[in-house]
Amino acid sequence: MADRERRAELPDEPVTDGGLLFAQLRMLNEAGNPAEELKKLCETFPEIISRGEFEEAIDSFSNDSLVSVAGLMKSVIAMQLLRNPDVADFYNEIWRFIASNELLHDDEERAAALALLLLDNRLPYCKYDLLTLDEEAFSSAIDSIQPQVFELRRVLRRSFSQKTEEASALLSIIDSVDDDNVARVVLFSALLVEVRDESE
Repeated sequence: MADRERRAELPDEPVTDGGLLFAQLRMLNEAGNPAEELKKLCETFPEIISRGEFEEAIDSFSNDSLVSVAGLMKSVIAMQLLRNPDVADFYNEIWRFIASNELLHDDEERAAALALLLLDNRLPYCKYDLLTLDEEAFSSAIDSIQPQVFELRRVLRRSFSQKTEEASALLSIIDSVDDDNVARVVLFSALLVEVRDESE
């Protein structure tokens, strides 16, 4: 019912002129808590706006608007993700940028920024309980799990008939680490390094 109500709020504008995105932008501007509404929009897209309608609306923007805004939005989102703020704080900062930052010159660029936000595959945002280690603590932890790191590398270089076989072998290595959260996280970080190196 909520989705139908939100669709009913949209003006009867053709999608070919980007009406859906401008309507969403106006709805956010008029909301009592626009950051909360932005959060809901990110969490429910593309249920509220179909992907087909959305892509047609995006096609109406000029290439100049999309290109100029794309780099800005990528940087703003990345900066907020690095902060790992509370969920409300994240969407407040993103909305503040879209609504009032002077780097976005007009409503077309603001609507384009909203579109690019909705398309970002790092969202919806979730705050995580992150572990940060200084260099000394990381070195100490990695030294304590060298056998598992070497075994992990061997598994990643080995052939398996199924991905589940490889995953179960990696899981057994992780499970072999003592019940030490820091050591397990460091082992996972070694796994990430190996996987990302292979994908490049």
